Amino acid sequence: MRMNRIGHGIAALVASSSIGLGTAGCVGDMGVDDDPGSSHGVEVATASSALTPTDPHFSKQWSFYNQGQTVPVEEIEGGTTDVVAVPRVDINARAAWDISQGSTSVIVGIIDPGDTDLTHPDLINNIYPCAHSSGCDFIDGDGMNMPHDHGTHIAGIIAARISNAQGIVGVAPKVKLLPMRASADDASIIDAIDFAKSVGVKIINVSQGGADFYNEDVKTAIAGSGILFVFSAGNDATAAYNYPSAYDLPNVISVANVDPTGEVAPMSNYGEAHVHIGAPGKGIYSTLPGNQYGYMDGTSQAAPHVAGVAALLRSKYSSLTVTQIRDRILRTGMKLTSLSGVVQTGAMLDAYAALKDIGPVKPAASSVPGTVTLAWPAVPGATRYDVEVNGSAVNVGNVLSYVHSGLVAGSTHVYRVRATVSGSNTEWSYRVLKKAVQDPTREVYVLESSHPYYSEDVFTGYVTKRNAKRLRAHFSKVELAPGVELQYAVNDGDTYLSGSYPSGFWTHWKPGEFYFEVSADESATTYGFKIDAIEYLTGVPDQPYPPYFFDVVPGMIAVGVSCSPGSVDTRVFRATSPGGAYTQVATLPQSAWKYEDTSVASGVTYHYKISCSNDLGVSPESDPLSVVAQ
Repeated sequence: MRMNRIGHGIAALVASSSIGLGTAGCVGDMGVDDDPGSSHGVEVATASSALTPTDPHFSKQWSFYNQGQTVPVEEIEGGTTDVVAVPRVDINARAAWDISQGSTSVIVGIIDPGDTDLTHPDLINNIYPCAHSSGCDFIDGDGMNMPHDHGTHIAGIIAARISNAQGIVGVAPKVKLLPMRASADDASIIDAIDFAKSVGVKIINVSQGGADFYNEDVKTAIAGSGILFVFSAGNDATAAYNYPSAYDLPNVISVANVDPTGEVAPMSNYGEAHVHIGAPGKGIYSTLPGNQYGYMDGTSQAAPHVAGVAALLRSKYSSLTVTQIRDRILRTGMKLTSLSGVVQTGAMLDAYAALKDIGPVKPAASSVPGTVTLAWPAVPGATRYDVEVNGSAVNVGNVLSYVHSGLVAGSTHVYRVRATVSGSNTEWSYRVLKKAVQDPTREVYVLESSHPYYSEDVFTGYVTKRNAKRLRAHFSKVELAPGVELQYAVNDGDTYLSGSYPSGFWTHWKPGEFYFEVSADESATTYGFKIDAIEYLTGVPDQPYPPYFFDVVPGMIAVGVSCSPGSVDTRVFRATSPGGAYTQVATLPQSAWKYEDTSVASGVTYHYKISCSNDLGVSPESDPLSVVAQ
């Protein structure tokens, strides 16, 4: 099933009745290594429990309990593809439900441009009755009589009933919902806010907005409401300000979309200045009108996860203020490399950590192939530290780092750290998710992305790794003919940096993002191109191997050179004595495999070293090679 876009959701997929459906989840291990396998440490016992709902489709809700399910997600250019989720990339909901499942005294407002299905069996018992004369339709005033997928899907994410033999479960399955129909850029949302205040609503989800939605009256109403607003950041793949999510107010949370592998969804808006946190929003299974269920994608789906956790906090700790709830959510999220520099917190929502709160240890992770290293500042008075690795705790003693080694390249791991102070354990830290990288200087982000092009149109698109220090795109034409141009720009709105490209293969490094445009004259038929790979740099190149002897002839020494992938050039240095000063004699492209030195004198011994560089810096110099000239 497909739907038109409304608000910040993308599409509804695989809609189905709740009757007669199984709970298939297709679990895979994604190369995750559950063995702590470190260079030091003693395993310690940890008490844990986690409630697993009996709702028949709970296994499809990867955002609550990610076991490596296969998840259907929307592709940028239409259609769906199956993605194998990375285990533990979730909001830790099962552990959170051991602390709180919500309270019927807490009402969560939903302001949506479409009607919500108030009679859905998974929602009906959690709907707060609307006593407003409009039936809570503040646009047309005729009530919720035309249920729409968008608002209904959001309602299920927040508060579908738990273990009721119906479909799914919501983040806060025992709170009440007040769906209201209003637009986020006009007086209708102000009317909705006023009514919500009158019935005691303290949390409102708004999954809609746009760059042209700025409205000073709406901003004033939000600022003075005493309500926590959770907004979707938008689905335009831009760091531009989107409203109302970008209102700089202490009672606003703006939410980006994270996919089942822990990456920022390609269409999600982002920006450290105005997007605060990430939450699951791709391949989300929830309620649809008419006792249906289905998958949808978008920041519209990410925001209600956050609104649901806010409701759990409000239910458990009724004395917390709106700003205290906001602070608790933002500082307890799971740190993801993909969100660093992309959203303000660098983190994805963690329901359990928000409810439990976190301890004083602030870990950070780094990786080289096969190893993840965790490090943290000292906690005053601490006599030991425990590290939790993929759910198993290890006592590492009174040290400030932990090395997790022997890992499968590309495997993903989750860590927490706690301290022992005055004989008592602190709370665990926030979670840190880290991938054991395959290459220390680069990683592939997109593979085999085909972009068709049809005559007399201008096709534009983008590829991005938003927190990459440098990107390299490999473009190749799929079909070649006269009159076709492929151009690129670093950021949306920039002047395109080149004219047409020749046929075949092209490579270039640029920071940030690539935007591209394909155009043709009227005589063109059908053309296209393919993005073979997007790579991003994660560090300077490794120290290269020494140059190797290739050839010596009178008046010339040829030495072989080799730099690691991710390098952009090779620098050659020469000295005439083993301990003498080396002088750079050449800079070669990364593709070069030998250097021919013609400035040599017969009988003299020459010593050669090389180093490799990329846009982030220069590697250490290699060990030397010595050659006698003829």
